[in-house]
Amino acid sequence: MQLGWPLPKRKDLIEKLSRTTGRPVHTVFFQQRRIDLPTHPISVDFPKYRLDNGRTRSAQAAYLAQHPEMPTDLFERDAESETAQKAQHEILKAMLGGGEKDLLRFFSQREQMQPFILTDLGYVLNGNRRLCAFRELITQDKVEYEPRFGTIDVVFLPPADDRDLDRLEALYQLTEDIKEPYSWTARAYMLRVRKKEHKFSNAELSAIYQIPEAEVDELLAMLGLAEEFLEQEDEPNRYERVDDDEFAFRQLLKARSKLTDETSKDALQQLAFCAIEKWDEGRLYAVIPRIAENLKEVRKAIETEFPSTPKTKTNQAAALLGLSSIPVDPVSIVLSVKDNRSKVREILADVLEAAAERKREAKRETKVLTRLTRAHELLSSALADLESAADKDSLSRKVAEISATVAQLCKKLDDESAD
Repeated sequence: MQLGWPLPKRKDLIEKLSRTTGRPVHTVFFQQRRIDLPTHPISVDFPKYRLDNGRTRSAQAAYLAQHPEMPTDLFERDAESETAQKAQHEILKAMLGGGEKDLLRFFSQREQMQPFILTDLGYVLNGNRRLCAFRELITQDKVEYEPRFGTIDVVFLPPADDRDLDRLEALYQLTEDIKEPYSWTARAYMLRVRKKEHKFSNAELSAIYQIPEAEVDELLAMLGLAEEFLEQEDEPNRYERVDDDEFAFRQLLKARSKLTDETSKDALQQLAFCAIEKWDEGRLYAVIPRIAENLKEVRKAIETEFPSTPKTKTNQAAALLGLSSIPVDPVSIVLSVKDNRSKVREILADVLEAAAERKREAKRETKVLTRLTRAHELLSSALADLESAADKDSLSRKVAEISATVAQLCKKLDDESAD
């Protein structure tokens, strides 16, 4: 199947369609105003995918990581490239989902309800995944689906810059009923691209995508941490590897911000990366704050297990600073050896379990003290009311019971002190 007509041929048809009148219109909010755009029926082969698509930017980076034979600027060099369009089609195809979110099945049971929104050059601004689904359906069964999806309704936007197109794309991403939620890495990567290439500020991104500005800052910082992790794992740009670890990176970012020295921040980060790599001891996002809370004990346990780890090193950076050596965190040195990480995870599990047991014990002691304090308050109140009490015999029996319980408490305390 042809993935878009050549640009001159597209321009020619767009020019001819611009002179037609009497077509139904579709209203969009674009360039700060509402405009009515006439709909036109065109061949499903006509449009080109918009490669600068927010949803697919991180997936494009992952695609290039998986296909090192492709040029690194495949998706930026030439939007008309058939190779790039085919790659984009494969990326979109992988986003069609399955099970309850199977868009092929969804569209196979429905007619086209909304027109595709195309730029003035025939690139799809809104509807890239739908177009991919239509093309896939026709490929699977041309006889059944060609009459329904061989011709599609589209509208063409007026000429616009990338910032205007980004704003409209964001609007549709926020409102489409059938949209697949972005992974956190896709959201973060898109925000970074929009900030870097189209010069949006964090405040503008916040307004466009309707998320707090603090969330923009956080997502960008989390993406940086995730990329450091993937580099360390020798899986650069394989963002799908960390798509399920959003809360782990969020907790790591938060925990790092509470530490004051860079050495401890680096140690925490390396320990968190070690856990993110593989963790079987409970919820990962809940573990990372506990590592930060017990960093001193974790470091001590690691230094005990790996006693020969150097605490200083001589390198080019030290020489440039005029130093013979610079201090390093032994944790980072230990974890730089991949074979050590399994043992470090065992140490982490042991230290965190011991810390949890201490907390449970402290909580039990606090609970006992709270109850004794409350009992003392009640007994003091009872003493104040004793003169007005009538049934002294019943009270004496109850006091005797309390005295026996107090005696048992005292004996138990004495026994535990002796131990």
